[in-house]
Amino acid sequence: MNKMGIYFGYWTKDWIVDFSKYAKKAADLGFDIIEYDLGAIMDSPQEYQEKLKDTIEKLNIDITFCIGLSKKYDISSGDSRVRSKGIEFLKNAVKETHRLGGNQLSGIIYGAWGASLNPGEKDKSLYLERSAESFKEVVKVAEKLGVTCNVEVANRFEQFMLNTAEEAKEFIKMVGSDRLKIHLDTFHMNIEEDSFSKAIKLAGDDLGHFHIGENNRKLPGRGHLPWEEIMGALKEIKYEGAIVMEPFLLPGGDIAQDVKVWRNLDIKNKDEEAKKAKEYLINLLK
Repeated sequence: MNKMGIYFGYWTKDWIVDFSKYAKKAADLGFDIIEYDLGAIMDSPQEYQEKLKDTIEKLNIDITFCIGLSKKYDISSGDSRVRSKGIEFLKNAVKETHRLGGNQLSGIIYGAWGASLNPGEKDKSLYLERSAESFKEVVKVAEKLGVTCNVEVANRFEQFMLNTAEEAKEFIKMVGSDRLKIHLDTFHMNIEEDSFSKAIKLAGDDLGHFHIGENNRKLPGRGHLPWEEIMGALKEIKYEGAIVMEPFLLPGGDIAQDVKVWRNLDIKNKDEEAKKAKEYLINLLK
């Protein structure tokens, strides 16, 4: 059975918080994994980081990380100085993932989160080529430390380079490392893929991380996504990796600003509803 996780942003509207608090919540609700934004942790005080590492060890819960590169670390940039900074940043991110007890770093780690092609440009192949060459340097560290990097297939409004599982499949071939895999997310898939099941099957053995959330960013079961089809496809490809719920509900904070939550989607009994959603998905996997 797959390990089930939840993203800490379900409970908070800010990136930098008392991270250990949400690890405890996840463990108390029976989740196997707590996931964090690694950039927020790297930007947080050292005491928060050490407290989280200690809490994770005591709770015996897994930890995974997700991140979106900023423009100053864009490894697909035409500016070699920006690419160099991005390569070093990602190398450090892999090291931090390992130091904090994790072995999975996922997200928009191939280009800048929120980037678009420049006006007048039509061909993104140069961006993909630069990104792949940059990532060949990053995966050397990942291979050494046993950390798997997963490139997130994002919707067209958040990134332009990898919008489908097919594009991600080609990208990881360009890099050519067992430590680079695909990260699919049902919120993005709902916008870009013709079929959930076909995209999952296409990713196949290259699927390294899986985010689940509704079309409206709510918990699974509170929107219109076909969860029987989605979970059935994961079973069919014998996916054994993490399945992490990533709902965003709260407006008014820096998380909401970044993921575009402009209305209050909050619910009563948040903990109980998360537990119910987890059990619903587990039953579909049985």
